[in-house]
Amino acid sequence: MLPTQKYAFRNYGGTYQLQINSMDDLAGISDLDEPFWMATSAPTHQLVCDPKVLTYLDRDKNNRILSHDIRTANNWLHRVLRHYNAVNRQLLELNLDDLNTEDSDGTRMLTTARRILHNLKRPDNSPLMLADIQDQKAILQQGDRNGDGVIPPDSIEEEDVRTLAVHIMDTIGKVDDLSGVPGVDKAHLERFIACADGLVKWQYAHSAEHTQPLGANTAAACDLLESLKPVIEDFFRLCKVVSLNKLLRRDDPVISVPPEIFDTTDAADGYLKNAPIARPNANGVLPLKRDLNPCYADTIRRFMDDVVTPLPQLNMDSNMEELTEAEWQAIDASFNTYRSWLTSKSGGEVEKLSLEQLETYLSGDLPQRLGARIDADLAVGAELAAVNDLEKLILLQHWFLPICNNFISFPHLYNPDKRAMFEVGRLIIDGRIFQLNIKVTDPNSHAAVAKSSGVYLMYSEVTGSDPKDKFFMVTPVTSRRLGRLGINKRGVLLDRDGREWDARVVKVVDNPVSLIEAMMSPFRKIGAMLAGTVQKLTSSAEKQIQTKLTSTGAKMEKGVAEGITVTERQSVAGSQTVAPAAPEGKSSRDLLLAGGVTIAALGSSFAFIAKTIASLKLHQALAVMAFGLGIVLIPVMVIAIYKLYRRNLSAILEASGWAINGRMRLTYRLGKIFAPRPTRPDGFAFLRKDLLKTLAHVAKSQKQRLEKTFIGEEKEK
Repeated sequence: MLPTQKYAFRNYGGTYQLQINSMDDLAGISDLDEPFWMATSAPTHQLVCDPKVLTYLDRDKNNRILSHDIRTANNWLHRVLRHYNAVNRQLLELNLDDLNTEDSDGTRMLTTARRILHNLKRPDNSPLMLADIQDQKAILQQGDRNGDGVIPPDSIEEEDVRTLAVHIMDTIGKVDDLSGVPGVDKAHLERFIACADGLVKWQYAHSAEHTQPLGANTAAACDLLESLKPVIEDFFRLCKVVSLNKLLRRDDPVISVPPEIFDTTDAADGYLKNAPIARPNANGVLPLKRDLNPCYADTIRRFMDDVVTPLPQLNMDSNMEELTEAEWQAIDASFNTYRSWLTSKSGGEVEKLSLEQLETYLSGDLPQRLGARIDADLAVGAELAAVNDLEKLILLQHWFLPICNNFISFPHLYNPDKRAMFEVGRLIIDGRIFQLNIKVTDPNSHAAVAKSSGVYLMYSEVTGSDPKDKFFMVTPVTSRRLGRLGINKRGVLLDRDGREWDARVVKVVDNPVSLIEAMMSPFRKIGAMLAGTVQKLTSSAEKQIQTKLTSTGAKMEKGVAEGITVTERQSVAGSQTVAPAAPEGKSSRDLLLAGGVTIAALGSSFAFIAKTIASLKLHQALAVMAFGLGIVLIPVMVIAIYKLYRRNLSAILEASGWAINGRMRLTYRLGKIFAPRPTRPDGFAFLRKDLLKTLAHVAKSQKQRLEKTFIGEEKEK
């Protein structure tokens, strides 16, 4: 490759794909538009690799790897590393000298890596292994320390600190930690302290005399006043209307109760509740002892005794007969300070706790002790983040180039010595090997999309020793003859780890496999149609013969019975024997004559054809036969070649959830790669002598000896 070349694309069966051999080939991948990628999206379950690396790539947790996920990982690797030898060699270890200390993430990972090596008592220049990282991660996550800053109460040994955490959860709320256990974090603790401080200060403000005109009874008195305030103010408003009517010399409206009010108790109660507290008058005074709405009479009496009379600044007693609007406003204004105090209330979330308990938390060190535990957990979280980045880096060093070669490009798919990451293993079935096997979730839905590929597809149910491990896969049949492949055919799947799985074909999508298969397909369909027709005719004829035989048998039984009866009668009466009646319909002679005429006609036809052919010379006969075959076979061959040419593997991947850009045409050579012939081992030889002939001869000789022995014994007897 010339130094000026930024991208190099190789031809794989007519599809040009980016050549990716090292990280240098990915240096400009951010500038390469997605149309030049083989895939832009793939489900995570289709990629056979360490699940951890997929979780690091799938940033939005949608169980799909998208092109921007690959770009982001590539940019991060180029940023945190200054040397890419470990990535190119796909190592599962980290050389600390490869980290880029000019990057903040690289510096942070270097510090954490040195701390891990120090804990392991290894030199600073030692390589850091993946197992070392995962062990350190497990140590940091011991107990309640998981780095999320959430402390569950059950993880706190001190009883007083645990009680504080429980009170915070009961008042402010709770949050789940990474393991799903509820607890408290820094925000909840700070909110609790702020609410407790605000509520305590507010309670002390309440103790001032000007905020409670009735002392301890202020709250109850204010509530009673607030319940009457709407109806009393509505009464004085109606009084102003009556006064205006009098001023304008208008008659007061006639008020009557609708008759339906008396029908039900609910209607009567609703009417009383919504009616004025008393009859409005032009003087604008509320009667307190008489002429009150029965619904409010008792409430007005309690109002005078519990609210009005105890207010010393009003100089009102319970013997008052009337209440003016000015007096009502004075009573209402007596509680304005209390109302202002109520509106200034803060910290209501923790009100269920006693004032003494809140003061204990504010004056003691319990909040500081709980906060220290939260800070310690957060510190572990910061270190865990760096450890996770180290784990991510080592996993990407090992897997990133293979993932790119199974996403941006598919070179491993075309390499007989390598397997693509979406291939589950090798299928051995019907004495053949199939390399391309892809997991599918539902054979029916997959087949509905994959049938456009033009490839013969086998869908197998794969099971292991554990029934829970069952899954489905699709296998394209890409070369040779179809043979005995079909539904219910069994085979063995050898997965990428060498484990054996039982496979049974449960569904097929019928398409031509090879040129011969494609050319024979129309004739097979015609043969199947003719076989079906013959089977139907045979079945019909069998039914007719069976019916005829049944009818004839019944008639014969009836005739025999009648003959016996007649014989008995003749023996008694001495009469003449009655001959049976002739069967109805055509005679057997007529049937024989018709069959003879038919056979004679067919014979004459074949004789004419044979005579015509015999009159031709050899080359003429061959020419006629070749012409006839050409008329039939040439169109069939053209159609077969076209069907084979348009076979497309991308439709199979798209049915599995991939977003494929390029058309992956299934060529003859590629078909051989996917379905290679079994390799014969060294020293392989065919012993062509048929042992069955020898065994059959032995069996025949043995039978003859047994027969001779039996005959000799019979003669002696």
